[in-house]
Amino acid sequence: MEIQGLLFDLDGTIVHTQEANLKAYNFALLEYGLGFKSEEFKSINGMDSRKFLAEIFPHLTNAEIDKIREIKASVYHKFFSNTFLDKTLINLVNSSVGDKRLGIVTTGKKLNVFEILEFHAIREKFDVIVTGDDIVNPKPSPDPYLKAIEIFDLPPAQILAFEDSQIGCDSAIAAGLQVFRVSNGFVHEE
Repeated sequence: MEIQGLLFDLDGTIVHTQEANLKAYNFALLEYGLGFKSEEFKSINGMDSRKFLAEIFPHLTNAEIDKIREIKASVYHKFFSNTFLDKTLINLVNSSVGDKRLGIVTTGKKLNVFEILEFHAIREKFDVIVTGDDIVNPKPSPDPYLKAIEIFDLPPAQILAFEDSQIGCDSAIAAGLQVFRVSNGFVHEE
């Protein structure tokens, strides 16, 4: 079957956001005298923030984690200048507009996702955007990709997913999709 739909993870795939996310989380964690080191932050790639904040800072209450997430979301846009598009994947997106269904599947908060897509002037290129606010079970659950598949109204065999994290790959595979793993700006089939 011919591929009719392309689904992309956002953070670390279409847009390299590691530095902006690190700075925004560290800003939010300052109130608690906490922070991430760069290498430590890389180790949580693809994880939902409710999970990684609880694992790395087990003394935080759920209310404190919610407040940290809220603060992070409110300042994230201030760090967008620390983000950049993946040129290879954006070229693929640009060459596929009008020919294939295009979508974003991310655990990011809806407001932040739409803001970063607008910042990079690529929002209008995507037919479907599934965010962490749209689903109950985040990646590695297949739910985010299953929601995108449902909206696309295409069989999984006609959709290809692009991911940078193992958690994201596991999610897409569990939804029945073929996956290309993205690493350091190069695309590798997994």
